[in-house]
Amino acid sequence: MLEKIKPRIIRVSSEKLHLDKDNPRLPEKLKGDIFEHMKRAYNLDELAMSISENGYFEAEPLVVIPKEEEIDSKDIEKYNNYTKDPSKNDYIVVEGNRRLAAIIGIREERLKGYEKTDLEQFKDLPVLLYPNRKDVLAFLGVHHLAGVRKWNVYERVRYIVKLKEEHKYSIEDIQRIIGDKKNSAKKSYCCYRLMKILEEYDETIKTEDVEDNFSFLHLATGQEPIRNYIGLNNWNNIEDIENPIPNDKKEELKFLFKCLFDNISPGVKSLIKESREITNYLTHILKDKGATKELKSNGRIDIAYGMTGGEMAYIKKLSDNIKDNIQSISGKISGMNLSKYNDNEEFSEFVENISSIERMLKNIKNQMDE
Repeated sequence: MLEKIKPRIIRVSSEKLHLDKDNPRLPEKLKGDIFEHMKRAYNLDELAMSISENGYFEAEPLVVIPKEEEIDSKDIEKYNNYTKDPSKNDYIVVEGNRRLAAIIGIREERLKGYEKTDLEQFKDLPVLLYPNRKDVLAFLGVHHLAGVRKWNVYERVRYIVKLKEEHKYSIEDIQRIIGDKKNSAKKSYCCYRLMKILEEYDETIKTEDVEDNFSFLHLATGQEPIRNYIGLNNWNNIEDIENPIPNDKKEELKFLFKCLFDNISPGVKSLIKESREITNYLTHILKDKGATKELKSNGRIDIAYGMTGGEMAYIKKLSDNIKDNIQSISGKISGMNLSKYNDNEEFSEFVENISSIERMLKNIKNQMDE
């Protein structure tokens, strides 16, 4: 039985290292230069300043794979050819892209705010060489999903999707690789599939804002009333993770996305603004047909939430609020000399408001009498 290659540290010039276009931290549909995106998104100026002042941190090598070919995990002879003369080859950095981008920015003078530094230090950098991308993915999973440098929710999802769809790992294998005992990988992949199902169901749907706030979908699908609304089983009971909801629940899924995310339809803003509104309000609304109908009709979370006890309970709540306000007004004006406010504009508006309230109350009373 052939022994699997154990990654080794080699030393190469930064000029032989390339940014990874498949980096989970990059947008899926990134257009343009990777360096320029990272410069905008990851504060490279600050990192460049640190590197220029303190030098490159040798204790943590970049993690790389050969740029031109994938080496079989057991082809030790070919792997050794890379370690014998590393300078003959180019490499893709799969872990440490931010550090590499800062070095590129210093080397090519594409950043600012740092002191001039000795560029010779970048001609002999330590890197940990893996034979292929599949082998390094397990390392990334432990490092960024269970370790101290965790990716955000959507970056984790992209990693899991890559393992599942490109490298054909089962969800069970992925969970074993990353030490996941809470079904996190299964949940993440199902949430990703919900997004893709919706894109296939309605081609007008746009999901760019879903990626930025993917944690909202994670949180929402963790609530039993919301799972029931879209027909999503408990994570332990989902058999088909490619199609986790019934076909007849796609309209409900579409409405859920409209509640959670901006610009799902052009120019339409989300109904949920903060994560706590998902647990405090949306869970109660979507398990109540009347409240859900109200939310679809007027787009007001507060009104729909008020409807969760039924229409009459909501009307009574409103009337209680009116009664409390009128009592407050009555108590306030009882000791006031209102005559001195006769020429006051705000007092005139107050009088008109009271007259309007009186007319509306008469109209309500007439409807009740009928």
